[in-house]
Amino acid sequence: MNAVELIEVPRQVLAVERFHIMLQDMDTMGDRISSTFGSVASRLARAGAAPSGPPVGTYLPTIVGFDVAAGFPVDPTAFAADGLETIEVGGKEVAHLVHVGSYESLPEAYAEMESAAFEHGDELETNEPMWEYYLTGPDLPPEETVTEIYWPLRRE
Repeated sequence: MNAVELIEVPRQVLAVERFHIMLQDMDTMGDRISSTFGSVASRLARAGAAPSGPPVGTYLPTIVGFDVAAGFPVDPTAFAADGLETIEVGGKEVAHLVHVGSYESLPEAYAEMESAAFEHGDELETNEPMWEYYLTGPDLPPEETVTEIYWPLRRE
């Protein structure tokens, strides 16, 4: 695992579909997000638009689970394809980490991000989603899986 960085990231527009996942259904997250990526990619292709980056998921914790938006970065001038929503991430300071390892070990990466922010005298934002770019697919062995994580810092 690489070190946590506290950095400013540029704004990026995403074309996404949203869903909610309950805590007791977290074991289905991989299948759910995979099928959502496929659906978004198909809708973008039908609209003549192409992703401008790797798949991305945003996650906002709720009391009973997570509100998820899954899709791809797109050209900011692109329109929303049928059934897709455009949202923005970035344009702010974040804790950033490149995680190499299984998806199941992502909670450890998030704990590391919390510790690093705390040690720096910062707090992580809990009222805005964090987001993950999936730089490799789930078909690789866990030790080769790369996920880039961003978690906004709280600024008043």
